[in-house]
Formats: sequence, structure tokens, C-alpha cells
Amino acid sequence: MIKETPADLIMQTKVYHSDCEPNARFTTLLGKCKPHTEIVEYQQVGQFIGRQYFPASTVNYTATTMKKALELVGAQGGAQIYAGGTSQPENFDLFQDILNSNCVYAWRELTWNVNVDLATMWQEWATQIYSESAAPAMVRFMRASEDACTWCWCPLGHGSSTNADFAGNIARREVLLRYTNRYYLPEYSVYLEPTLENVHRMEKQKADCMGKIAEMAAALVQAKPHLTEAQAAEVTTRFDWFKHFAICNTTLDVSLWRYRYLRGLAAKLTTDPKQMKELAAAYDLIESEAPKLFQFDQAAKFSMYRVPMGQVGRGPNLGNPRSLMHDIYSQSLAYVQESVGVNYLPEEWIRGNVPKMNVPANQLRGGTES
Repeated sequence: MIKETPADLIMQTKVYHSDCEPNARFTTLLGKCKPHTEIVEYQQVGQFIGRQYFPASTVNYTATTMKKALELVGAQGGAQIYAGGTSQPENFDLFQDILNSNCVYAWRELTWNVNVDLATMWQEWATQIYSESAAPAMVRFMRASEDACTWCWCPLGHGSSTNADFAGNIARREVLLRYTNRYYLPEYSVYLEPTLENVHRMEKQKADCMGKIAEMAAALVQAKPHLTEAQAAEVTTRFDWFKHFAICNTTLDVSLWRYRYLRGLAAKLTTDPKQMKELAAAYDLIESEAPKLFQFDQAAKFSMYRVPMGQVGRGPNLGNPRSLMHDIYSQSLAYVQESVGVNYLPEEWIRGNVPKMNVPANQLRGGTES
């Protein structure tokens, strides 16, 4: 197509190699369309960053990729952005958002000067929205969100649903691991292997995510005395949304990797019963966290909506984490009990209805036996 179309036709290419998730791999197509003028496309629609519900910066990613893009398209090339919100109602306005407008503000600044001083830019953005006294803490709050979001939605370099929601079952989640793989490179296939090492890697990534969320919480405490009442209420609520979602999402990912580990062991006719203790704790955590998702005051007025929250029409929601957790737990338990029997595990590790031991023999052993 590039060779056969007239040279004066402009070519536009997404900056993302896959979909627009946090820290996506840089496109492999940009810079390969000569003699056409090229435009690099950005999307600030909130798919992999929680549909714009949560505090979610992409400034570092934009700054890094903008420099690469300029080198490839040259001074005659261009940059374009679509700014909006996936599944958001018509009264949503990203440019009025006191949190995620930093992303489009930075994009605008960087299109004029890819070497703009980010610290200065951040201070200008925060001062305009909040106040000079609140700006430093709010900058720390938002900058910490970028790593928190990456580690929340991209387990070991693989993605989640393109709508940022919870997958309903294991089969759906594992399809998404393949579809949204940020890299699709051989060196990243190791992170999908059913090993205990990868379980530990997932545990560390969850801890890193929670660490960044703790940084956000500390910054918000420092900012609150300098925020208006309305600003403090909105930022606190939306941060709470993110914190509880992240607890659920990272717990599900660690649990999924435990399940994959147990499934791999089952294929070798063995198991690791201790994993059920951790899965039972994860089960309990999801049960306690699910009711805390997206709580808000119906009368509150948030910056990104033109109407109070009770009139938004399509309230904030990214699904329910319980069905996936139940699927992970019950199937993991079936694999363990297939190996050790139904009376081996302590009663305190058992959750829900005890599944029947109906794991197909050919699934475990790689073939049928007579």
C-alpha cells in the first residue's frame, strides 16, 4: 500500500505497537513510509488506564516516544492525538479533568518542543488547576500514578482487557494475555511459563504497584490542606477508586500465575499444595474488596462530568472481580486435589463448594491412557 499510493498522500501510524495500554511497545511501522509525509498518532482515551476514572499519568511515556517519533518522521512530519474516554458518557470532558488533563497538556507542550523541561511543565499544569502551594504535592501524586498504572494493568509485560475491566473467567483472561502482549518478542515468552519464579515476579510487581499507590497517598495528605473542598473530595474519591481496583487487579494476576503454576505441575503428575493457602487468602481479599469498588456521593460534582455523579447516567464501573477469582480458586483446588486427595488440605484453606475431581486425565498427562 505504501509503495502503490501517491507520494503526496499522508500516512498516519499509531505510536503503539499494540493497543493503547500503559507503556506500550513503540510502533515498528513509523519511519518506513517514505516518500509519504508521516503523522504519529496518540490516543488518550483511557482504555488501559481505567477509562479515565482514575488518576493516570502518561507523561513520561509521551516524552520518550515523542523524541523517537520526531527522529523518524522528521521536521515535515506531524503528531495527532485523539483525546476522550472509552465508554464514557457524552457529558465527559477530559480537558476539564483536574487529574488526567496533565496527559493532553504534556502532549501539547511536547509537540512544540520535545526537549521541554518536564519539571517546569508539571509545575505549570498543577499551579493552573490547584494553587502554587498545592502544586508540588499534586505533581508527586500524579507522577507516581504512571508506574502504578503500568504495574496494575501490565503483568510481566503482558496486558489486560482493552477496556481495562476484569475478565470474567480464566479462558478469557488467558486469551487477553496473548492478544494484548506488549512485546510479542521471544524474550518475553519466558514470563508466561508456569513457574514458581514467575509467581514471585508477579508478587514483586504487585508490591511495586502498592508501593507507588502508597506514594500517591502520602502526596495527597500533603496536598489536601491547600486544595479546595471540591478538589479534595474529587481527588480523594478517584484515588480511592484506583486503590481498590489495583488491589483487586493485582491480586487476580498473582492468583492467575499461581493457577498457571499448578496447572503446569498437574501436567507432570505433581502439585504444590501450599499455593492453596495463598489462593484462599486472595479469595478472601477479593471478597472483602469487591464491595468497595467505585463508591461515590451521588450529589458530588466531579470536574470531568458536566452533571453531578448521580446524573451521569453511565456510572463508573469496570466489572466484578469475584467471578474470575472464584474460577481461579476452584480450578486450582481441583488440580491440587487430583494429586493429593480431598482430605489433604487444612479446612481453613477451603473456600466455596468443594469441586469434583473431574480434571481430564489426557489434560494432565498430555494424552489418553487405557
